[in-house]
Amino acid sequence: LLPTVKNEPNIPLRFADEARLLSQVCHPNIVEVWDHAEDCDGTPYPVKALLAGLDLDRVVKQQICPPPPLALAIVKQVGSALHTLHLTGIMHRDIKPANIIVIDAAELSGPPTVKLIDFGLTKLADPLRAPRRGPEGMFLGTPEYPPPRPRNGAGARVDARGHRCARGV
Repeated sequence: LLPTVKNEPNIPLRFADEARLLSQVCHPNIVEVWDHAEDCDGTPYPVKALLAGLDLDRVVKQQICPPPPLALAIVKQVGSALHTLHLTGIMHRDIKPANIIVIDAAELSGPPTVKLIDFGLTKLADPLRAPRRGPEGMFLGTPEYPPPRPRNGAGARVDARGHRCARGV
C-alpha cells in the first residue's frame, strides 16, 4: 500500500471486502484470495495464492508487442475471468496490464495462463449488497486506464460495461 493511504480508515475494510468476495469466486484466470490479515504495524494485506510469472505490462515492455496468437489467448482468458466476475455481480474497476499476471509457461506447452489480480477497488454492481468504502465522487483506479464515465453523472451505477474500454489489454 502507498504510505499516503495506509492510514485511510477504510483500507482494512476494503481488504476484508476483497477477501470475502473473491473467496466465493472460482475461475482458472482469477487469483485465489482466501483471507486477509494485518502485519505487526497494522498494515493490511491479502492472503492469496503465490503466482510465478510477470505482469502483462512487463511482458509487453520486454517483447514490444506480443504475437497475435499470444495476445488473443490473453484477451480470451481475461474476458472469461471478467465474464465470471460480472455473472456474480463483481466489477473489478482497475483492469490494466499490471493487474494481469502471465504465469511462467516454461514447463507448459501452448499459450501461457494468465491470472487477474488486484481486487482492491472491486465493487458489487448491486448497491444494496455493496457498502460504500470511499467518499462520493472520489476517483478510484489508475488514471492511465480509466473506465468510461457513467452517462448519468459521477454517482451513476457502475456496471460491466466499464471494463470494455480498458486500454492495453
